[in-house]
Amino acid sequence: MVSQARHRVTRYTRIRPFIWVPGSKVYHTYNLKTDQSLCKFENNLTTTRRPQRIKQHEVGTLQPCSNCLSIIRSKEKTMSIFDASTLLDATTTDALTRRPALPAGTELLGTIMEPKPRQSQGKTDPTKVYTFLDIPIELDLTVRPDLMKQQGDLDKVTLTYGIGIDLNEAGAIDTAPGKNGRLRQLRDALGLNDPGKSFNLRMLQGRQIRVVISHRTNDGEIYDQIDKVAKV
Repeated sequence: MVSQARHRVTRYTRIRPFIWVPGSKVYHTYNLKTDQSLCKFENNLTTTRRPQRIKQHEVGTLQPCSNCLSIIRSKEKTMSIFDASTLLDATTTDALTRRPALPAGTELLGTIMEPKPRQSQGKTDPTKVYTFLDIPIELDLTVRPDLMKQQGDLDKVTLTYGIGIDLNEAGAIDTAPGKNGRLRQLRDALGLNDPGKSFNLRMLQGRQIRVVISHRTNDGEIYDQIDKVAKV
């Protein structure tokens, strides 16, 4: 039986092994595998490894928690007040400005967000294709009031840590000696580089990491970037 649920403010969710449960204006998603949850419901549903649509009269009354209700109402409010014509006709005298670069050499703690792999064609040799992994890291500025002030009272900043990925002939991460040096450093910093222990890139998400900031210049503008990573 299932008594816990995790919701997503979306019309439909097709992720196995989930069950679709339609609510009034939001579909509540029951995670039958991990049982991760935000709410408890009074409904008793039979578990299944195959997604199935459950009719409204089979569900009964859903009672989302206050957090989920807040998300739903915020979504509805945003949708109700949006008007395309108003957006297109809106005028402003304010100029758009860049966020100041964080000082070089700054050490901060951050949380790794969802890694995103991508491929790029070689510039000098178009026949070659290179693989990269872009890793967004959300940096916490609350422990540094001076940086919050410098950043215009932002309490967090997200920077992308990009690394090249060496692949083997099978298209998997190349684990030969000397390959994937930056990925090795990242795994070492996260304690995910132990021989014999399973690893995949999805395991990076949600983990804490210490980073060191450096600068790069582009068209005369200074930008901050993540130079090094280390253990927390």
